[in-house]
Amino acid sequence: MVQRNYLDKDIHVLQDFLLKKIDENYSTNTIKGIVSVLKQALKLAITLEFVDKEYCSNLKMPSSEEKEISVFTKKEQQVIESFCLNHKKRNYIGIVICLYTGIRLGELLALTWDDIDFNSNLLTINKTSYSAKVDGKTQIIVDKPKTKKSHRVIPLPNQLVKLLKIIKKESNSKYVITTRNSGMVGNRSYLLLIRTYLIKW
Repeated sequence: MVQRNYLDKDIHVLQDFLLKKIDENYSTNTIKGIVSVLKQALKLAITLEFVDKEYCSNLKMPSSEEKEISVFTKKEQQVIESFCLNHKKRNYIGIVICLYTGIRLGELLALTWDDIDFNSNLLTINKTSYSAKVDGKTQIIVDKPKTKKSHRVIPLPNQLVKLLKIIKKESNSKYVITTRNSGMVGNRSYLLLIRTYLIKW
């Protein structure tokens, strides 16, 4: 037997719960996840004839606020670029690549020389890397990008391509950013390099 409308008078309880989560600075995605779970639970309750309505459709969801993006000024980018290009550590070139292409750290560290078309000045992004524990040991995993849009081809400026050609001739590794042993650099290691640079800057 369906117990009709016994939740109608208490719909505000759900709304108050969400408002409380907003006040507690829960992210919009987290709140949407909570509502999604509630919807699934109420759908089951309808199937079991505990209620005749899923109620969540009437909830007022928090609006998604766009985060302010902080970017470098032209002068700041020139300073960063000049430092990286003139530094003896070749791996600083990765920072310049990111400045010109906007690729993610995992995508940068997974780059191989085969991903760069030096004739067309094009960079292909078809993989990413991340650190994960396997059998209790931290390993670098190379995987495909998470979405189809992440697989993309990016044009490179001539001056960057010229420098990459020089680095490739001097490199014994298949990776653009490489360890002393010609292996792949881990995310944490490269982040440490960037932090070291920021301290110097």
